[in-house]
Amino acid sequence: MFSPFAFIQDPEVLAAAIQQYILAGGDFTTFNVPNYGGIVRTNITGGLDTTFNMSIGFPNLVNDAKYQSNGKLIAVGNFTTYGPNTGITRIIRINTDGTLDATFNTTGFNAAVNTVVIQPDGKIICGGTFTTYRGVTVNRIVRIDSTGTRDATFNVGVGFDGTVNTLAIEPSSKVLVGGAFTTYSGSTINRIARLNSNGTADTINFGGGLQSFNDTVNDIQLQSDGKVVVGGNFTTYATFNNCLRIARLTNSGSFDTTFSGSFFDNNVNNLKIQPDGKIVVVGQFTNKIARIYLVGNQITADPDFKIGNGFDNFNNLPAAGTIQIDSNKNIYITNNFTSYSGSNASRIVRLLPSGAIDTSYNVGPGLRGSLLNVASTATYGSGTALSGSVVQIYGQFATYAQPPSNRLSLVSTTGNSASFFDIGEGFSAGVYSYATESNGKIIVVGTFGEFAQTRNAAIVRLTPTGSRDTTFISSSGFDGLANAVAIQSDGKIVVGGSWVSTYSGSAAPRIIRLNTSGSIDTTFNPGTGFPLNNNVNTLAIQSDGKIVAGGTFTSYSGSAANRIIRLNTDGTIDNTFLSSSRFNNNVNDIAIQSNGKLLVIGNFTTYSGSTINRIIRLNTDGTRDTSFNPGTGGLGTAGSVLALQSDEKIVAGGAFTSYSGSTVYRIVRINTDGTRDTTFNAVGSNNIGFGGTVTGLGILADGRIAVGGEFLTFNLETPPTRIAILYPTGGYDSSFNQPSSPFNSSPGGYNNNLRKILILNA
Repeated sequence: MFSPFAFIQDPEVLAAAIQQYILAGGDFTTFNVPNYGGIVRTNITGGLDTTFNMSIGFPNLVNDAKYQSNGKLIAVGNFTTYGPNTGITRIIRINTDGTLDATFNTTGFNAAVNTVVIQPDGKIICGGTFTTYRGVTVNRIVRIDSTGTRDATFNVGVGFDGTVNTLAIEPSSKVLVGGAFTTYSGSTINRIARLNSNGTADTINFGGGLQSFNDTVNDIQLQSDGKVVVGGNFTTYATFNNCLRIARLTNSGSFDTTFSGSFFDNNVNNLKIQPDGKIVVVGQFTNKIARIYLVGNQITADPDFKIGNGFDNFNNLPAAGTIQIDSNKNIYITNNFTSYSGSNASRIVRLLPSGAIDTSYNVGPGLRGSLLNVASTATYGSGTALSGSVVQIYGQFATYAQPPSNRLSLVSTTGNSASFFDIGEGFSAGVYSYATESNGKIIVVGTFGEFAQTRNAAIVRLTPTGSRDTTFISSSGFDGLANAVAIQSDGKIVVGGSWVSTYSGSAAPRIIRLNTSGSIDTTFNPGTGFPLNNNVNTLAIQSDGKIVAGGTFTSYSGSAANRIIRLNTDGTIDNTFLSSSRFNNNVNDIAIQSNGKLLVIGNFTTYSGSTINRIIRLNTDGTRDTSFNPGTGGLGTAGSVLALQSDEKIVAGGAFTSYSGSTVYRIVRINTDGTRDTTFNAVGSNNIGFGGTVTGLGILADGRIAVGGEFLTFNLETPPTRIAILYPTGGYDSSFNQPSSPFNSSPGGYNNNLRKILILNA
């Protein structure tokens, strides 16, 4: 479908013939993915329900939500906006199409709401950490009517002295409350209470006195016979000690001794009772999930529930039901896990009654971020807009079923992710550099230990579509950071970095050459290489095959080599390139001109004793080319990256704000003689340019310049966020579209540092 990627050889010829893409790598985890800000609705197969349009959703945590009988959704949490709507204090009602229901007053709570229940008469009870509702003191519990008005007939007195985590409504309309409190309206009530319909404590029939837990209650579920199942972090109830994190109480609040057994070794977050009476439990205990039932009076694990090693992670989030069971006994679980029984499961999974993953519910890469709850799996009648089965999901996430773009993304020149480039779960840590082979495959290096959940320590080869190339065998890889990579004309791969000492168990003293298979090329012998804790920041391959390296090092294989060196093809020092007394500070990037001269950029201020501020051109023998004159000022501060245009003009990026005495903001274009190219003006109308360091550059076939880095603004305006395209004159190209994507509080584009850009043709 796509031709292999290749480096641009003749931009003027290629401009009309190819589609170009920008390969961007760094520490980010998302790019331009649709935002679902804390809420999303799927159909019964896991596909996105696009009829539910909530704009950009919530910017903060959604803790709980419940459907009203008319299909509208009451959501609570710690949010203060919904899409473009402001003045929303932690409660909202959403129409069946995802829009805000403006008939419900959303001026509510002064702090987080953890849980919500809806009474049969439509009134709404909320519990959490809040102490006021619409300015009235209601410590941690309140009841409101269908318009959002506080129901004054529900009199909570001075309320609870600690957090409310969970609520349950009994058939009698009395309300069970669980949490971390020890008093209610001034009376001792430890972690569980039952309230009458008027808000007073039902201490005659339930709770109070000795009827109390010794630690937090997280969830309460009602059995059909009226008994109450409780989960939390407690180990005793009243005088009974055999209730490790789970207990059952009678309708009067006494301890049910027919439900016993020391079962869970850590916190129980949530419970759900199946129609057959078995109980699904999730929490921080071993395997994070269990299904239990009674054999006699003893709590027993259900042997028919095959969970393998369960979930890899389960956060202790507010107790808002993370379990839902549908009419087919399928079990929906949500939390911060990424795997279940060894299979990928990104924060949401549907299990069959047997405990196996139901693969017919396909959420792709799932959700990115913390996830709290599946609100409903009910089938709504044709009388509402929710006709058919839906799954409402909410929490603290921003994307759903989108390629995660974890630390590497292929972006079209219009700003969209390339749909054919799918890296799956992506990289486990930072991407620092990459290079393309002649067949379009991409060598990627960095700090990552895994790619797509497969061990690939600091190096991997990808196919042109983003999958791992399994023919490249790196075994255990590097034992530290790989900073730089370059590919020779024969396909061999040179890698430099600051890893400690080895590659797949063999010596690799900060530089190594690999065969195309990933094995070590033993014909390349660096001796003792670069000193420990010295970095190779950049590599360049000359047309004769010699290798130029730059970085922080001061020697190579025992010989002086101050921040730059040229090696012969066998790894020995090229003594025709004199480098022993060269730079006084780091070299960050090297570019080779068509005539073989070397452009060097970095943090240095001298070269062989002569003042030269952070950019220089060297002759092929390593001497300074004095025909390249950046003036007395050179770059005002550190330079990071270089790119050569087809006309040999030089684009430089970094942290600098001046060049040769002229103001430039982190990017400049330089003529071949070293003077600033005044036809390139990348400062904008506000004369401010990029608002942060430029670390990546690429020249497109039509002469536009792709720019990446740590910036969040250009000309004091957003976007761009860490990636932008400039016209050849330096003006900002607004056709490169960055829609809003506030995952991890990033206003758009890449949500963390972007380290390098490479232009690819497809």
